[in-house]
Amino acid sequence: MKIVPVFYKYPFVYIFCFFAAGIFSYYFHPIWQIIEISAALSILSLLIYLNFKKQLQYLYFLFIGLTFFCIGALTLNRFYDQNFEPLEKSKSSNVILRIDEFQQKEQWSKGVAQVCKTAENGSLTPTRKKILFFAQTQNNIHVNDVLFVSTSLSPILNKNNPGDFDMKLYWEGKGVREMCFFQNDDFKYLDKLESSWFERFMNSLSSNFSKALENHLSGTELAIAKALVLGDKSLLDGETRNSFTATGAMHVLAVSGLHIGLILQLFLEFAKLFSKYISRKSAILTIVVILWIYALLTGFSPSVIRAVFMFSVLTVSQLFGKNYNAMNNLFFTAFILLLFQPMFLFDIGFQLSYLAMVGIFLFNQTVTNWFTFKNKIANYIWQGTAVGFA
Repeated sequence: MKIVPVFYKYPFVYIFCFFAAGIFSYYFHPIWQIIEISAALSILSLLIYLNFKKQLQYLYFLFIGLTFFCIGALTLNRFYDQNFEPLEKSKSSNVILRIDEFQQKEQWSKGVAQVCKTAENGSLTPTRKKILFFAQTQNNIHVNDVLFVSTSLSPILNKNNPGDFDMKLYWEGKGVREMCFFQNDDFKYLDKLESSWFERFMNSLSSNFSKALENHLSGTELAIAKALVLGDKSLLDGETRNSFTATGAMHVLAVSGLHIGLILQLFLEFAKLFSKYISRKSAILTIVVILWIYALLTGFSPSVIRAVFMFSVLTVSQLFGKNYNAMNNLFFTAFILLLFQPMFLFDIGFQLSYLAMVGIFLFNQTVTNWFTFKNKIANYIWQGTAVGFA
């Protein structure tokens, strides 16, 4: 049967499709019946296959597919259990927050906080959820601060305007379902949690990079450089943001696969200069470590994690794999990422980055063959252009 060689050549393409379908189905219909029915069909197909192996070989692959469909649904169910609580149980007006992220702004500052405890009827109840908050305050709030806040938690909802940004889905992907507002008089400073030595080291390293940029640049140039190199967009003013948005180049300011790919290629070319002194394996492994350090420097954002993990697996598997299959390895990275963070499936950045890589693997060679130049430089430029077309 045709499905047999295709499955063995691209097993993770097949596995990913069913796994993603399980996540997708459970997101829109979060009921246990979906898991129970697919599990029953999976077991039934296995039992029938065991009795009619030769005649019904395709049932073996159906069993595998339905099994990973169940795993996908269970993965999203686990994510919900770990990050969310029923909204009707989270209407407390007093909460103890640990600040995880914070962006200071002139009017309303924004951040994400872990709700450590809720205060209701004179008792403190531990919780495991995160919230989005907006604070109008002149007092400095920092990451790892612990605050007692008097506020009202409300679900994050969409405005439901045609073509409007799906804020609810965006924040759900970050494990956040609720939001609150507070001002100066609404909170009290309780404590500051001590950062780990690793966090302090990475913050110090990031600070040194930032100071190096500040010593040589200023104004708009500094703001753009920090956004490009460190992923820090706090210095970008409205005019600069609007300029990049108007030209369709706002994505350039977000550290993502584009930057990681350029850094990887730059280091690979640099390593070639020292090919006499360092083996290719050692060079690539060193570069992969550097990429992960860079990911930490830029705040370990989801887009950077995706890009670094994807390039790490593709590069290392190409180096060590005897039967290297780029497409299969690409879908392997997607499967692993969704296994740990299933809401990535609904992230437009995740979708576009993987679609772009699939397009490159499928069409790059065909597009490259359209033209051939005798001049090496012209040929090199065309190869780069062909990647864009693919």
